[in-house]
Amino acid sequence: MLAPVGKRPSLVLSRRALLSGPLGARSDAGIPQHGRRILGRGEGSVLSEWQDYITTDPEVLRGKPRLKGTRIPVGLVLGYLAAGKTAADILHEFPDLTPEQIAACLNFARDLCEFEVTA
Repeated sequence: MLAPVGKRPSLVLSRRALLSGPLGARSDAGIPQHGRRILGRGEGSVLSEWQDYITTDPEVLRGKPRLKGTRIPVGLVLGYLAAGKTAADILHEFPDLTPEQIAACLNFARDLCEFEVTA
């Protein structure tokens, strides 16, 4: 069934469902592997290597990139940021997350934007 014009179907996930999940085998195939990125400058800068925080597994969230140890998709965090939420807002909503995980989501998106396919 199609949603009426102007209405989007909603998907409601509980915080518990997002934060739980198997930590079994994972596959990072297809995700570009790049180095460290620094977000911010000076005191309080966050040094993040996103590979330490983000994983994929075909058995969890249909293989969408997610924060390790959770069922929180990277796209959800990026969506919050795109909607104008601050890292502090996200941390309040998901208290088990860390600033490094949020920075890793941004670094992951940046690396995807820089990804080039060579023949």
